[in-house]
Amino acid sequence: MSAGIPGIGLGGLFFVISALLMLVFEIVRTLQGRSSAERWRVVGYQSGLAAGIVFVTVGFLWLLELMVFSQVFRVEDVAASETSATRTGEQALVSAAELLPVSAAPILVTLVLLLAVLCSAEVLGWVVRWPAKARKTGG
Repeated sequence: MSAGIPGIGLGGLFFVISALLMLVFEIVRTLQGRSSAERWRVVGYQSGLAAGIVFVTVGFLWLLELMVFSQVFRVEDVAASETSATRTGEQALVSAAELLPVSAAPILVTLVLLLAVLCSAEVLGWVVRWPAKARKTGG
């Protein structure tokens, strides 16, 4: 067994998505007049934890990227700065987008795995319930 980055596993990602969806649903309930202070206390606590997990994970992946990949890109940056004295915002955006898949890969892989697990559970639920419904309707 190996340890991973905390917060981007199946459980962590499921919690973050659930907590952030809880916030959205509670806003809708508040607009409908069906919320309470006790519910908002729970939603605020869970959403705060989820936001903390997201910020710490993003910060950790950013620092990891700086430590691991800074040596690789430093040579290219020096060569680019020698050819052009100024760097446009578009060039900076393109270079940031090139690095995104490296830091986002662990989270995206976990998200795909989480979706596969949830979809499999839903399909298995349909399979288990289907024969009982077919017997009741005579089909």
